[in-house]
Amino acid sequence: PATLRRNFRMSATKKAVIQNMELLIIDEVSMLRADMMDAIDFMLQNTRKKKVPYGGVQVLFIGDLLQLPPVIRDDEWQILRKYYSGKFFFHSHRIQQSPPLYVELSKIFRQSDERFISILNNLRNNTITQNDVLVLNEFVNPSFDLKANKGYITLTTHNIKADAINQKALVELQGKPHFYKAEIVGDFPEKIYPLDENLELKVGAQVMFIKNDPSFDKNYFNGKMGIIKSLAPKEILIYFADENKTIEVEKHEWENIKYVVNPNTKEIEEENLGTFTHYPIKLAWAITVHKSQGLTFDKAALDVSQVFLPGQAYVALSRLRSLEGLVLLSPLQMNGISNDDDVMKYAQNKASDAILKTTLKSDTNLFIQNYLKQSFNWEETVQEWRNLKYSFIDSDRSEKSKHSQWASTQYQNMNILLEPATKFIHQLDKLFNNDEIDFTHINDRIQAAFNYFFIKLDDVCYQILFKLEEVKRSKQAIQFYDELVLLDDQQVKLVLRLLKAKK
Repeated sequence: PATLRRNFRMSATKKAVIQNMELLIIDEVSMLRADMMDAIDFMLQNTRKKKVPYGGVQVLFIGDLLQLPPVIRDDEWQILRKYYSGKFFFHSHRIQQSPPLYVELSKIFRQSDERFISILNNLRNNTITQNDVLVLNEFVNPSFDLKANKGYITLTTHNIKADAINQKALVELQGKPHFYKAEIVGDFPEKIYPLDENLELKVGAQVMFIKNDPSFDKNYFNGKMGIIKSLAPKEILIYFADENKTIEVEKHEWENIKYVVNPNTKEIEEENLGTFTHYPIKLAWAITVHKSQGLTFDKAALDVSQVFLPGQAYVALSRLRSLEGLVLLSPLQMNGISNDDDVMKYAQNKASDAILKTTLKSDTNLFIQNYLKQSFNWEETVQEWRNLKYSFIDSDRSEKSKHSQWASTQYQNMNILLEPATKFIHQLDKLFNNDEIDFTHINDRIQAAFNYFFIKLDDVCYQILFKLEEVKRSKQAIQFYDELVLLDDQQVKLVLRLLKAKK
């Protein structure tokens, strides 16, 4: 923690986003390292100044734990093993201390072949049989010719192999190469390019779309394969053999989004820093298993002879809709394809339907209770007013000293609300501790409390605005102006939260 606090720098804008967010979604959680999980928890607590899990933010983890694992180098693990029993996110101290509710979506949409589904489930659960391997190895074809079999994509384990296959296939195509360059506007760092800046294509090249079609026609989706039919400086035509259909590809614009907090509404908004515009396609005779995660293919040739991570064989096989589109370039071996034992053990924690039902009800009530209590807890803001009031002791002769009485008055106006607000919080606790919670009565009490407190809190907001207008004209009171801006931020946030609680 000390190292993180010392070396991690965060802009005021990013801090504001983190301080105002209510839900954090982490996707592809199977690849999240334990130390990164703890770092996220620490920074959330530190930035939000709340010593509770994730700084009080709700966190939703999404992903299939039996897919690709975290990447940790051997030298890194030699250090981390002193602090963690494993590398997965659930080995983190935060998850160990505050385990999330494990919900598993079990309905399969990609496959409908029961035999294939059974094999995939056995592979997931480390119960794959010799018969399963025999069935899969019926599809082995080491001499499979990609050129003669259009529409197949090779899934391989390493980037260098995928790049080599794509480059070789492109060179072997007859015809003139065409080059297309991305249009980059504003701030769009190379490290977040969605595809290569320069795209080399030939007629007959096999390509894959990397985005869903945003138009009404929905001609393509992320992972859909096609063949280049025609190329011109400002036109690319792609043919879909399975549909006997040709479409013109439009360029797609990616945005580099920065999240900022609106100073007036305190809502999180998007700010576009730059754009990357290019055709949403890439050469696709081959891609890595890693890049295929999340995609679906009708036909694929799998090169998994060098599987080096648990879950790679499962990810590769489960990209296919059915066994009919499967080609194995080498026989599948029993060794090296099993999933991590720690993952298998953790996967047993999934909640039953009965637990989900009762937990949903109790946790929903607890969330509402805590949110309402926090909406009437203004001690932190009152402390800031107290700090401002006593800061005038050392400013007797400064320009700031002229505003001492005003600050003292606002502090008193806020401080006098603490006692009734605290009493109301105790009332809420009693109402929520009943066996049957009467939300109609609670809503009535919230409305009454809102009517009492809101006008007083809102008046302080206006007092700050008036004072800001007055002070900003004085060059000798710049520090006081900055202090007022911070107080205004807290006061407005407090009022907006109260408005939300009333709803």
